[in-house]
Amino acid sequence: MNEIGFAVPAAAVSRPESVSPAESRLWPLLRAEAARAAMREEMLRGLLERTVLRQGSFAAALGELLAHKLADRSLGVERLVDLAHSAMARDKTIVAAAAADLDAIRARDPAAESYLTPFLYYKGFYALQWHRIGHWLWQAGRRDLAQVFLFARPEAENHHHVAIEAWARAHAAS
Repeated sequence: MNEIGFAVPAAAVSRPESVSPAESRLWPLLRAEAARAAMREEMLRGLLERTVLRQGSFAAALGELLAHKLADRSLGVERLVDLAHSAMARDKTIVAAAAADLDAIRARDPAAESYLTPFLYYKGFYALQWHRIGHWLWQAGRRDLAQVFLFARPEAENHHHVAIEAWARAHAAS
């Protein structure tokens, strides 16, 4: 199968320099919840270490999570991690909006007893974050690649049962 290729400059992969107040507050809470869950449930340790505990920031954890949720044979995990980090480094609102989304979910959904639950398991949460990255690609003129996330991912849509119109601009939850 052909692999979709794209170059990500080394500087673009670095973690964002500025961190939103929501991210600063949320990241230690998310890490603590992941550490407690890993201690309670051994079978989840690998997932929690890969997606949260080995990561240095909320943005890094979010990129890792999203890449693993969307990767397939043609879009490898490493390339998707690089793409997510590139988008988040260049558009700080993506990470700030994701943190605001988790705050809104936690405040409004009684089933979300922690930040970790929606971060790891809410398909709408990660579909919205990938949509933001796809929108960023579209705005940056990388329309061929953006279409992978905005239009041409029926298998992801079928798997996750989430569809967001390509033209929609995803704002942070308020």
